[in-house]
Amino acid sequence: MQGLTRRQSEALKAIKNFIRDEGYSPTYRELGERLGVTAQSVKHHAHELKRRGAIDFTPGRAGTIRVLDAQ
Repeated sequence: MQGLTRRQSEALKAIKNFIRDEGYSPTYRELGERLGVTAQSVKHHAHELKRRGAIDFTPGRAGTIRVLDAQ
């Protein structure tokens, strides 16, 4: 997906890798641990990725992140 910042691209890659490795969608805290950032930082990146159409999730529900792009 084009137009993502470096950190957004890293977050998207971490989401894909987590789902591949664990078989389920990560929480913000789990992603933060993998990326070395806070859950609040992950939340910000997740909302931007959703706005850009790379992922979808249900706000307020942990573990609902779905990757939408074909990468």
